[in-house]
Amino acid sequence: MTWRRLGGFTLLEVIAAMAVFGLAAVSVVSVLGRTGHSVSKNRMRMHAMTQVESILQARSKFPALEPGEETLGPDREGVIYTLTIEEADLPEPDQGAELADLLWVRVTAVWPVGNREEEYYGETLRYEGLFR
Repeated sequence: MTWRRLGGFTLLEVIAAMAVFGLAAVSVVSVLGRTGHSVSKNRMRMHAMTQVESILQARSKFPALEPGEETLGPDREGVIYTLTIEEADLPEPDQGAELADLLWVRVTAVWPVGNREEEYYGETLRYEGLFR
């Protein structure tokens, strides 16, 4: 009796092919996971940046600002904003002009990322004399 080989793959060839495809699939899933995490992190940062700029613009238009600190949030994304207003402590210029009534307006955004926190801030100077 003679054995004839029919077309097809041996069991060993099938197992080797499955191992190669399995390793490739694990690599692809790993890369996609890292990419998704990076996209999520950047989305949160852009959200915080946009909100910080909006809060700065809105508060800069208030007729009167008092030094102090105010906490805003958390918002729907879990970001907590802190608005800090303090008198600017800038050196006097040599020409004798006074720099009175200047305020620092600073907004800080803090949000959780895993087991740590990310932070972004924006600030501006405001001359109170313009609003009197």
